[in-house]
Amino acid sequence: GPKDVKLNRKPSGLVLEDGPRNVHLTLDKKAVTEGMDLYLRCDSDAYPSVATYKWYWKGEEIFMENSKILILRKIKVEHSGEYFCRAFNIISNKESQLITISVSLSRATVMKHILIGLGVVLAFIILLGLLLYGLKKWKKAIRSDIDSTQRPARGSFFVR
Repeated sequence: GPKDVKLNRKPSGLVLEDGPRNVHLTLDKKAVTEGMDLYLRCDSDAYPSVATYKWYWKGEEIFMENSKILILRKIKVEHSGEYFCRAFNIISNKESQLITISVSLSRATVMKHILIGLGVVLAFIILLGLLLYGLKKWKKAIRSDIDSTQRPARGSFFVR
């Protein structure tokens, strides 16, 4: 606004000082998969030039970086969300538009989840098989015990 603009008299003429304008955030990739390094760049028009930048994720300031490029190394799915930057010079500051980053699982992670799932199913089937086999053997053992107690003794009950 008007309070953000200062006029400065210099021997060469009039210099217009202004706070950051056209603060714009750009992302170096369209599709983001976990494990990638991601570069976000914050650009703006300002005179005097921007002295510092602040970065925000899900509305919270990220304290690790104050330069115009934010590098997210080996990004994870949980780093998904809305990002924006704020440019500061001695006159004022202004924030960029929001960029929503959706990090998808890598093929390796998807395969790992599938293999873990298959392993769990296989272990369940094996345990179920062992349980059924053990149950069958146990019933057979009980049946043979019952049969042996109910079977008549060999020989005759009659004494000659």
